[in-house]
Amino acid sequence: MPRDGPLLVEPLRSDIRRRDPRALEEDVGTDNGCDIHEAIDINRTVEVLQVYRHRHVHRHHCRRIAVEIHFLGETKRHRFSPPTTIEVVTAWARKKFPNLDEAAASEYVLEICDTKIQPRADEHLGEVVKHGECSICFNLVNEVTPQG
Repeated sequence: MPRDGPLLVEPLRSDIRRRDPRALEEDVGTDNGCDIHEAIDINRTVEVLQVYRHRHVHRHHCRRIAVEIHFLGETKRHRFSPPTTIEVVTAWARKKFPNLDEAAASEYVLEICDTKIQPRADEHLGEVVKHGECSICFNLVNEVTPQG
């Protein structure tokens, strides 16, 4: 299989703080931070990498995806690795905008700029970003929940 990007391993965990603690713990004033997922050594075996425990390997042409999020005229930026979930990016965004009321924050979701597409929380950035690109833009919008 040809390799067109770094292989990234992400353990399956339910606690989003464990997936990318640097992004979720960085200061609100920090802009253009970077997460901590690292590419694996391509010469290591599947057994050594403990893929049986992690259950999957992410392969993407970008080491980092530059994410830009807009909310009420403000823009925040961070570079996440491709296996980072939309759930983590959303949690990071909710924390970064001080104008967002904490009580209402859970009602806000990410929507890809210039579209009406709102990726699922369990999707990975590497799945959402356009092929060949290493950046994506989101708007933080109030989630519309159908009534009736």
